[in-house]
Amino acid sequence: MPIKGIESMIEVSKRLKNEFPDWEWHIYGNGDAAYVQKLQNEIDENDLGSFLKLMGGTNNIYECYRNCGLFVLSSHSEGFSMVLLEAKANRVPLISFDCPTGPRNIIRDGVDGYLVPCEDTDALHDKIFQCISDEELRRTLSENAYGNMDKFSRNEIIKSWMRYIGE
Repeated sequence: MPIKGIESMIEVSKRLKNEFPDWEWHIYGNGDAAYVQKLQNEIDENDLGSFLKLMGGTNNIYECYRNCGLFVLSSHSEGFSMVLLEAKANRVPLISFDCPTGPRNIIRDGVDGYLVPCEDTDALHDKIFQCISDEELRRTLSENAYGNMDKFSRNEIIKSWMRYIGE
């Protein structure tokens, strides 16, 4: 299974499309043309084309963050996830697979987003469903998003590196 887990989003979208037909899911980024075509074929075969859209790359991701109600990361493996940090900085509620590294360092589970067991598409669906269904919950997660951003500031990163180098 490819690392970004787009197949998991397609699986979850099959259910969400019927439950929330007014929502649209946009997937940004570029990849191998054959793989992108495979994903598009799967989207088309499942009649998800009006609901789940492969958007390709963008030069203005911040505009995308300003126009979204949730940010979902379906990766099965991450390093330090800049996209989660960017979404969080734009006060977008986060939902992510709790893959081995990355998301747990950024998302405060139940405070500014949710971590679900890696590759558990039922749990991913349930958290997305909960957030879409409860506008007040989305608002609270959004308001809490900036709560620990100071730990990602330049000064804090420099301090961390200085402590590490000093050891």
